[in-house]
Amino acid sequence: LPNANPDEIFGDLIATNLLTAPHELAAGNLLSQIILNLNKRGLRDLDQAASIRMRIGRMSKQADGSLTPSALRVGGDIQHIGDPRGIFPFPNLVIEVAECESLPKLGVELRNWVSACTSVQVAIGIKIFAPQVDSTRRMLALVYRRECPHNPEQAVEFGTNLGDAAGLHVTISLADLFHGVALPAGVDGATTLAVDLARVRKAIARYL
Repeated sequence: LPNANPDEIFGDLIATNLLTAPHELAAGNLLSQIILNLNKRGLRDLDQAASIRMRIGRMSKQADGSLTPSALRVGGDIQHIGDPRGIFPFPNLVIEVAECESLPKLGVELRNWVSACTSVQVAIGIKIFAPQVDSTRRMLALVYRRECPHNPEQAVEFGTNLGDAAGLHVTISLADLFHGVALPAGVDGATTLAVDLARVRKAIARYL
């Protein structure tokens, strides 16, 4: 990497998996649903990103998607991502999608995101399993929360093996999404947003 800044890659070897359409669409659909839900409530001050390299202990990691309040600043319990100037805070929400990676490996990555080495509040994981004998696919959504003593807090099956099953969702609280910044007047932090997993399934199933 002759043109790379060594401070930006932390002296580590960077190895990445080639991303597939289902992988990208799963992360994109999750983020778009959350943002649309927030916009309906007049909440627009979050920055959406992917591929930002962050330092977790001795590891260098990239999330498949993230949301950070625009006003969030490093300080107190808000840690920085390991950037050279130490000014970029960890996002409050990260998304990890695993298609080739195993479920145990996904669980390790989600635990790392909400570990004491970061200030991430919520990590959502999507596991897309290999095809079954009937060509259907299991899909599993996991939600890890910093404040949960027994993660995953939520685990929801939503694969094509369930047919057209509806009512499948995971929830995220506004308090977690906006941790570290003040919520607008009249907005209750206990309010939760539901992410429709049937929509995620529909977005990616045609590419499986």
